[in-house]
Amino acid sequence: MNWGRAKTILIVMFLVTDIFLLVILMQTRRQTLVIPKTTIAETVKILSNNRIKVQGEQIPAKRVKSQNMIMQNHFQNPDEVAKSMLGTDAYPDERKPEEYKYQFSNDSRRLQIEGNSFLYCNEKTPVAYEGNQAADHRISAELADLLDELGFSKGTVSLYNIRTQDGIVYCDAMPKYHKENIYGIVMHITADSEAILTIEGNWFDTLEPEDNEPEFLLDVTAVLSGMALGNKDTFEIADISHGYYASDDFLNSREIAAVPVYIITDRNGQTRMYDARVGQQVE
Repeated sequence: MNWGRAKTILIVMFLVTDIFLLVILMQTRRQTLVIPKTTIAETVKILSNNRIKVQGEQIPAKRVKSQNMIMQNHFQNPDEVAKSMLGTDAYPDERKPEEYKYQFSNDSRRLQIEGNSFLYCNEKTPVAYEGNQAADHRISAELADLLDELGFSKGTVSLYNIRTQDGIVYCDAMPKYHKENIYGIVMHITADSEAILTIEGNWFDTLEPEDNEPEFLLDVTAVLSGMALGNKDTFEIADISHGYYASDDFLNSREIAAVPVYIITDRNGQTRMYDARVGQQVE
């Protein structure tokens, strides 16, 4: 017998077997990461029977890992933040650490910090946008650049509700991690054609996702089915997304954990938010 040839055949057979088992393993893992099409189709039917219209392709099929988002108060080091927002020569007008109350100023600009709320004012003479200049699509990018100069890093801020009145821009902002918004934390902003005039609200910076066991959130199909039960309204879903939510109850802490949520928006712009771990509506 040609043992060399037999050995080669055995090696090839083992390799083929290993490749076959690897393919089976990958397919099994892929199936666990994705909601079955039959489940999505059944969910569409349940929603339709309860006066809610949605297309199957609108329902995200990919399962999402269960993890909270750890965030830190942007103003936990008041002196450092004052330098980034007002300049290195910012002057402390008031300092009450026991009340966590501070005020800094520099030329026409002022920063007040009290607890987890803050107010930034630039008391310059406003220079209004002319005509439709403020309606230009670049306004969002311009605001992002101005916020970045004040220490709110570009790519970590999501701007929305952008509007103008008498040449002055008004908008709101929430944090974001990669492309996912973090709700419950908000800054209200006004700006003219040259600079940001005021910012007020609260702000937390994203540190990192919480390192949990590799578990998945409740499937979005389960949340949608639960939403349909007892529904009395007639509406059409426009968008389904994943994000995070920080409750008002925890915004008085220096460090918080924003929980994962599913955000369901209808064609009228109404938003419904559900805790993605248990399916309970949070807002």
